[in-house]
Amino acid sequence: PDGYTARSTQKIDVKACTEIVRAVDIHACGETTSTELEIDADIFSKASNGDRGTVVVCHGEKVVAFLNSFDEIKDKRGIFFDIFESPLLPQEIAAQIAKELILGIQRYAQELLDEYGMTTTPLKTALYDSDLGFIEALEDCDFEYHRTFWRMKMENSGDIEQPVFPNGYAVENYVDNDENLRELHNV
Repeated sequence: PDGYTARSTQKIDVKACTEIVRAVDIHACGETTSTELEIDADIFSKASNGDRGTVVVCHGEKVVAFLNSFDEIKDKRGIFFDIFESPLLPQEIAAQIAKELILGIQRYAQELLDEYGMTTTPLKTALYDSDLGFIEALEDCDFEYHRTFWRMKMENSGDIEQPVFPNGYAVENYVDNDENLRELHNV
């Protein structure tokens, strides 16, 4: 839309992208656990193909939306992409931005298919039911609904039985560092 620009995502955008993801989570779920480390690892993962698979949308100097993709074509899983838009954007603007980002990911997918000598691959995404602009754009671009995921939680009273795992399996405390986060992301 007029007044909005798009460019490749840069390291300086991680904070703004994280704020958008957190705002989307809170708007949809009332809470968030997303961190800058997580968002940085996603945006700059090997599967994002550097600046080819990411883009931020700005209104003036402010990042208001971004797209991140994961190239899993060679693994026969297609391309997974996320679009996060500030919940403060009017639905009409969010729909226009999302549609342009979807058209861009379709062009990018075709470039990758040409490079890999392949002809087709699925494009997949996930979103909250409160992402109305994004939903509208997906429908306009003929995407099909496939499944629903539920985010569930329970309060921990501390009275939970210890799990029993099969021989050879154990639970270890997670150590939060870049190497472990990337390994977890790969899993």
